[in-house]
Amino acid sequence: MGFITVKYGAGEERIANPNVLSSVLLHYLKSTCGYSDLSENVDLASETGEVIDLINKSKEYAKRFVDPRGTYILVKVTGGTFVGVLWKLCGIDGMGRIDGG
Repeated sequence: MGFITVKYGAGEERIANPNVLSSVLLHYLKSTCGYSDLSENVDLASETGEVIDLINKSKEYAKRFVDPRGTYILVKVTGGTFVGVLWKLCGIDGMGRIDGG
């Protein structure tokens, strides 16, 4: 099984090993990508926008739901709805809008 690339923030990427439980992978990504203080859950989406929905497959191995050497985008989950790419850039909120705008 190959590693996956996870995009987040403004041009930031992280390599991750999906050969773990989905809950472990999501927790790892949330903390290492700098979103440990985020109260909402996170999940992954494909580059075409298809949500992988690992949050509801927490006790299964993530490698079953991702492609080896695939590229995915870290997204925030709010009330069961996936609301967008997580940005970690001063002046831009979680939906890509300029803060205060």
